Amino acid sequence: MGRAEDRSAHYYVVSRIVDQDFLLDSKGKEQFVRFMRMYEAICGVRVLTYCIMSNHFHILGEVPPKCDQQLDNAAVIERLSMIYSKEHVAMVSEQQQNI
Repeated sequence: MGRAEDRSAHYYVVSRIVDQDFLLDSKGKEQFVRFMRMYEAICGVRVLTYCIMSNHFHILGEVPPKCDQQLDNAAVIERLSMIYSKEHVAMVSEQQQNI
């Protein structure tokens, strides 16, 4: 079967909105999916399936096997640029160069 770090792991996630309020309308659900896909790309986790309701969500995700390779600085900056402003990414990039 192999070592655990050589296999993908699967996680089922469910989360409810505080007080079970119905806060996610169609636009909120679309925004949730955009954020989910953005973080999926950044983290290297694969969302296999999901269901977003008005007051909670379900996600089935796959975490890839442990990778022996570390991200180089360029890859880190590329991933950060997906979620942070250009100014913030430039600051982090400058800090990396000074290390």
